[in-house]
Order: sequence, then structure tokens, then C-alpha cells
Amino acid sequence: MRRAGVLFAACALEAATAHAQLVAPRPLPAQPIIVVPGTVTTIPVESWGAIAYHRATGAFGYSFDHAGQREAGTAALEACAHPECTVVASYKNACGALVDGPTGPSFAEGVTAQEAETKARLRCTDPQCHVIVWSCTK
Repeated sequence: MRRAGVLFAACALEAATAHAQLVAPRPLPAQPIIVVPGTVTTIPVESWGAIAYHRATGAFGYSFDHAGQREAGTAALEACAHPECTVVASYKNACGALVDGPTGPSFAEGVTAQEAETKARLRCTDPQCHVIVWSCTK
């Protein structure tokens, strides 16, 4: 009688193991998502911006909140008022600032527009440097 009980338990364990193998685990998100009742939760996305510039004329264009770097660059070129503008900077989930002076243009990123401007001014060593444009993504 003992053998039948052991055999039954072994069969039950084998059936449970077979069933457990059929259930595929769900992949975990790259970043933890905290859900708070009564709030809306969103999954972080990449948001790109870009700045296009034509130094000889001072023409510039900028873009923000695009899904990709290429799209952001294309939009900045389309916004620029000169056909020879070039994309001088692109940034993701940040702010960007472009300054220019006698020594040439400088670009920097920051969490805020002020931080980006400050960093860009520090990279431009001439006191005559001035902000051309800044832009922030979401």
C-alpha cells in the first residue's frame, strides 16, 4: 500500500512540474515601474532634439520631442532659414544650448536650459560669446 502512495505522489509531482514548465515567465521591464493608486503611470520614452546652424548668416533651427535622432535633425534643418544649415548638435531627454563667439560655436547639454547655457558658455572661452538658441525635450 505504501508503494501506491509513493507512486501516486511521484505522478502528482511529475504532473505539477510539467504544468509549471508550460507557464512562461513574463520579462521584467528595463526600469522598475511604480504604480500608485489614483495616478497615471507612463513608461519612459526617448525624446530627441537637435539644433541646426549656419554660422555665416546666424540662421538657426531647432527641434524637440522627436522619437529618433534622425527625425530631430531633419526637423531642425527644416526649421533653419538657410539652405546650408548643418546639424551641430542633437540631444536625448535633455536640454541643449548653442553659443557662438569669435572662437567659434560651442554646444552643451543639461537637465535644464539654464544648466545647458551655463555649460556652453564655459566651453566658449571668449567673453563675447552669446547664446544662439536653446531647446529642451520633454
